[in-house]
Amino acid sequence: MVAGFHALGRPAHVIDVHSECVLPRPELRKAWTALRGAWGQGARLLPAAGRLRLTLRETSMGVALVVEGGDDAWSAAELAGAVPGLSAIWHRSGRGLAPPRLLQGEFDEGGPAFSQVNPEVAEDMKAHVLAVAGEGGTAVDAYCGAGLYGRALAEQGRTVTGIERDPAACDEATRGAPAGFSVVQGPVESELARVLPTDLLIVNPPRTGLDADVVRAALDAPPGRLIYVSCDPATLARDLAALNDMYELEALRCFDLFPQTAHVETVAVLTGRGAAS
Repeated sequence: MVAGFHALGRPAHVIDVHSECVLPRPELRKAWTALRGAWGQGARLLPAAGRLRLTLRETSMGVALVVEGGDDAWSAAELAGAVPGLSAIWHRSGRGLAPPRLLQGEFDEGGPAFSQVNPEVAEDMKAHVLAVAGEGGTAVDAYCGAGLYGRALAEQGRTVTGIERDPAACDEATRGAPAGFSVVQGPVESELARVLPTDLLIVNPPRTGLDADVVRAALDAPPGRLIYVSCDPATLARDLAALNDMYELEALRCFDLFPQTAHVETVAVLTGRGAAS
């Protein structure tokens, strides 16, 4: 069995990693080493599958494990006993879009929804987004995930609508959410036009960038300010060119969330042409 990281430039290839990688935080590296030593011959304590996705997350309660793939009848009890340092074990089976299940431990902010792997730089990026967001008015947080930006804007007094297709992320975003923050569950390309117009639009798409329908909606009902959080410079450049007729680039800043790799996060601030800054 091979278990580790996807190779740079070869995402289908996995590099076997034991305890030699120095990039993860110490508690995550410790948990990974313990997990590798405990899952047994042929990873028999993990769900049977040709390929699994394993995610370790450091939370206020310890390190949580998210297992994606395999049979939905898998029980994590034996694995939890073999790796007592895990605070929680989640499983999302490989059958369709089954919701994730908490099999062991207790839930806190370390649920199965996507979160950035570098929390310190992610907080810096969040602070920057809030600083360039302007003041007051309505906002739409598209591809909102667990609501990192939308919840913070609502805490500042804005009325914010998040859009997210992942049910687990929607649950996490709305759990204990501040007044003024709500989430529409569904694809952004289907839902964005329904919640526009707005004063501020934040988009944080996957590496593939914005769907053509998202660009079209932003052009048909342009907000005064658009903040584009991108994890891929190439698709960012493509989308900025598509938005150029209605928006001009006001500011651009990069964040190194992935040290010693070629990846970079970028925050682009766009102003509607003719709108006040």
